[in-house]
This record gives sequence, structure tokens and C-alpha cells, in this order.
Amino acid sequence: MMKLAIVIPAFNEESSVGDVVKQLISQFDADVFVIDDFSTDSTIDIANANGAKVVSLTKNCGYNIALHTGIRYVKENGYTHAITIDADGQHPPIYVGQFIKYFDHGVPFVFGKRKQCARWAEKLFSAYTFLRFGLSDPLCGMKGYDLQTLSRLGNFPSYDSSGTELLLKVVNRGYAWHQIDIEQSERENESRFGQGI
Repeated sequence: MMKLAIVIPAFNEESSVGDVVKQLISQFDADVFVIDDFSTDSTIDIANANGAKVVSLTKNCGYNIALHTGIRYVKENGYTHAITIDADGQHPPIYVGQFIKYFDHGVPFVFGKRKQCARWAEKLFSAYTFLRFGLSDPLCGMKGYDLQTLSRLGNFPSYDSSGTELLLKVVNRGYAWHQIDIEQSERENESRFGQGI
């Protein structure tokens, strides 16, 4: 039986995290974890108020450490599957249902694919991975994992790659995977990743 966790790395996302959590909890049979990256605003209070389970980092470590912490935490606490989603509201929660559908059909890895990447560096890298691996938009933050299968790949990657290193490892080793088209919403404030390579 599937036990699903939805993992949301968050840093100073008080304007959006509450609505993301609320939508997820109202639509899906899953536990929602906000991994707070030492926010200085009301992110923790708003996430708690809307029903999320909050895991707090003791210092600001960056998106990737928050992401890895969340995946490790839910894996160690008995969850069978995890879906990562950004706290800024850019990934409409309704798409979680499609991830669950592919999990139910035995697909261990499911990845979001935005119709258009936000930054020029993402477009360049996406073009490379499509030509090399047949994989579009590896930097999309919405990804789904069968955690038992994930364990066979070793530890969650330590590089600052938003799960991309793991995704390419999945493709290279021949595991089943699927990509889902994501209609991305506009982010109100500036991206945490900037515009660089």
C-alpha cells in the first residue's frame, strides 16, 4: 500500500506556502512536509496553520540541502513514495494526481516537464539532456520517487543539482520513468536561483 509524502523545501515563502499546503491536503491522501530552510518570515507558522508537518533546519543551507533533508526524513519514517514540489506556487498541486497514477501503475520515477524553462541556462541544459538522454527539463523541481527503488541508487545526491544528478542516474541505469507536462504558474518574486549557469 502506498504511503505518500509531499516534500516542500521552503525559504521565506510566507506569501505562497499556505495556499500550496492547503490545496495539497484538500485534494490528496498524503502527508505534506514543509522543510523550512531557516526562514526569517512567517513560513513556519503559516505552514503549520494550514496542516503541514514542518521539519526545520538549524541554519540556512540552501534549496538542495533542504530537498535532500526532506527526502531522507520521509524515507526514514516509513513513507513508500515522495513527490517534491516548490513552495512558491509555480507547480499547480493538481498535477500530483498524475504522479500518483503512474506510481499506481508501477512507474518508480516520475518527473515534471515545464512547457518553458524560466532561465536561459535551464534552456541550454535541457537541450543538452534531451539530445544526450531523451530527457527534457531535468531541472524542474516537481519530481516523484518510489523510495524503495531510490534506495538501490545509493544516497540522495549531494551535488547542488535539485535532484538532477539522481534523475540522470535513473535514466542511465535503465529504470522506468515518465515525464508529465506541467503548466507552470508565474512566480511573484525573484527566483532564488538567479539567472546564472
